[in-house]
Amino acid sequence: MTTSLSDAPPQPRHGRALDVRLLPAALLTWGSVLLAAYTGYRPVLTGALILSVVALTLAAMQIRAGNTVNRSVVRVLVAAMLFGAAACAAAGARAYSAEVNPLRSLAGEASTAQLEVVVRSDPRLVTPGPDGRPRFLIRASASAYQSTAKYDQWAQARGELTVFASGPAWHKLRPGETVVLRGQLSEPSRRDFTVATIFARGDPKVIAGSSLLQRSASDVRASFVGVVSSVLGEEQAQLLPGLVIGDRSAMSQQMRDDFIATSLTHLTVVSGTHVTIVCGAVLLVARYATGSRRLSAMVTGVALLWFVIVCRPEPSVLRAAAMGSVTLLALISGRRRQALPALHAAVIVLLLVRPQLATDLGFALSVTATAGIVVLTPPFTDVLVRRGVPKLLASVLAVSVTAHFVTAPLIAGFAGQFSVVGVLANLLAAPVVTVSIIGGYAGLLLAPLWTSGAEAVLTVTGLPVTWLLAVARYCAGLPHALITVPAGLSGAAAMMVVIVAGVLSARFHRSRGVVLAAAAGFVALYVPVKLLTSAGLYGPGFPPNDWVVAACDVGQGDGFALSLGSGATIIVDSGPDSEAIDRCLRRLRVREIDLVILTHMHADHVTGLIGVLRGRQVGAVAVGVARDPSTGFDVVRDAVASAGVALVELNEGLELPLGDAVLRVLGPPAARAQYLAPNDQSLVVSITSRTHPWPGFTTLFTGDAEEESQQWLLAEYEPSELRADVFTVPHHGAGTTIPRFITTVGPSVSLIGVGADNSYGHPHADVVATLQAAGSIIGRADDHGLVAVVAREGELIVVGERASVPVS
Repeated sequence: MTTSLSDAPPQPRHGRALDVRLLPAALLTWGSVLLAAYTGYRPVLTGALILSVVALTLAAMQIRAGNTVNRSVVRVLVAAMLFGAAACAAAGARAYSAEVNPLRSLAGEASTAQLEVVVRSDPRLVTPGPDGRPRFLIRASASAYQSTAKYDQWAQARGELTVFASGPAWHKLRPGETVVLRGQLSEPSRRDFTVATIFARGDPKVIAGSSLLQRSASDVRASFVGVVSSVLGEEQAQLLPGLVIGDRSAMSQQMRDDFIATSLTHLTVVSGTHVTIVCGAVLLVARYATGSRRLSAMVTGVALLWFVIVCRPEPSVLRAAAMGSVTLLALISGRRRQALPALHAAVIVLLLVRPQLATDLGFALSVTATAGIVVLTPPFTDVLVRRGVPKLLASVLAVSVTAHFVTAPLIAGFAGQFSVVGVLANLLAAPVVTVSIIGGYAGLLLAPLWTSGAEAVLTVTGLPVTWLLAVARYCAGLPHALITVPAGLSGAAAMMVVIVAGVLSARFHRSRGVVLAAAAGFVALYVPVKLLTSAGLYGPGFPPNDWVVAACDVGQGDGFALSLGSGATIIVDSGPDSEAIDRCLRRLRVREIDLVILTHMHADHVTGLIGVLRGRQVGAVAVGVARDPSTGFDVVRDAVASAGVALVELNEGLELPLGDAVLRVLGPPAARAQYLAPNDQSLVVSITSRTHPWPGFTTLFTGDAEEESQQWLLAEYEPSELRADVFTVPHHGAGTTIPRFITTVGPSVSLIGVGADNSYGHPHADVVATLQAAGSIIGRADDHGLVAVVAREGELIVVGERASVPVS
């Protein structure tokens, strides 16, 4: 017997009504939290008051009116406004609590304090500190503090903190432990209701352990990682903990880059995919074993709770649990109308409980991908099946394509990137993802109970993990696997237009002419904008506003900029072309310069000086004691005289305070500088910040210093005095750089000022290989154009204008 659509029982109308009402409620909640995060509590509480007054006024007016039709409309409006007022009030209260917190005041003064905090996350390895020791990011909640003025008195202060700390003792901390730490407070770098960032000094003192449940979760994780390391190869052992519990600490930089380029990063963090696979497998097994829908649902709920506890109840895991549960609901019920209200309700609850999620890209990606899968995957699958694609392949293809393209505008807006091979990589990975994750969780469950059984399961799981590694490596190596697109709102809007146009042209034949005409018009507009962008007259999303260090594309030469925060800027070298350096500084929005440092007098470092001085307020121009060649010094002298800027001299051993930073001149030795070759006369300058972007952040500028100068530096200074977070590679990456000098500096980021297709063979392959072996991210002007280094959450992120530079 067949049943037509007309014979099917009608769907209840309340499902659609609930869906319509919860969507604006979710958007109101998200919008109010974002407004509170970015503008503070006053505008949000004002909005709550206005919405309440308007709602009450409408209600009072409706009571007097007798129109039944208008009454239902007014009721909806009043309910929406009252909900919006409640959401604004809740967000405003959270923002007020963060703004009036005494730790926020201490952070504004960069004060040192002792705090009692509860650890909320596992320590995450980030960019090493200037001393080269491991550096960790930890989420914590403050409970009390002692200021430097009153060390004998503890005061209550509750709020979320971000802790940066160096040393192996911090790696041993576990969520739930209460510790006492001491450090310098700084204002939070992200607007997510965190009250302060603290840069800890010394080791933590644990005064209370975590709960039995949290200790058990830590033991399970440790047992799992131990078994994985013992039975799998190095790369597989790096990847599998990321696939199972979101632990990416062991993943190499190259592996991370490959997964970013192929849009497979979602597999290495705890996501809704993990929840869907794990809970779906448990549900099927429980249903087969018990035959009871209610009992199998209870077992699945227990499995979900175990999943959250072991993977840590952090915001990302809670988000994944909520989004994965919604997706699972859609898959097992086949009713999208039930899944969408559940998604909207989950968004509302999560934002009210964890308002910092509103500013989290991962949360936005999860919500968008989940909504796309729930709404678009079923009809897309049906279209593919009608065209002859097998149903299983159609489902996998529909999920991969939908998730990739509905999140593309967000990724373009935030990161300025689009993975061309993302769909291909996810399709190739799809057949083994479920096996890898289920096998990994089976090993996680067995590891603390039966080591031999866990070893057997994880050994087999290593095979699909090897396939995932091969897919990521192969797809990332394809030409133009990851392309750079405009960042910001313009990039997100452009990506959305492209996707919608592609869908319309694929779905409707008549729209293809319109799409082609629109594409031609876009090109006609884009080309002039691109030319203006290249000229530095317009920058839609690059460079980022919060850059810390930048390497200008000045051709074969050096031109670097260092931001010290609060508008303070230092320029090191000016390149050979005044127009190129001027254009770069305009793009960086540099209008005032505290100090210009010219490392030595070669033309490719000083000839562009007039472009640096043009139209800018400059404190002084600094040179070294040696002045070879004299023609270069003549250029400098004439430029500063024309601009009316002071010319000063920097000598070895000088320590110069510059705002919130200290400049140290390491070389060359003043007594014999004039007898050195011009390249070895280069000033070697180390600049260390007290607060921006974190205390101890160091940049080392080396000019064209060659072997003799580097040998002297290695002999004269302790390794800790040469270490740096960001390093300008000497002499444009020439082969005269000593490998031991690179390893001693130990930079997280290395910047090379070098021209494309230069006749010198710069940078030298051995130097590049040494930098890569040291784990340094390399930004090259010839490949990437203008390169900007951004510090976010204790990590250095590197972006280039012409091509994607690896992200730390």
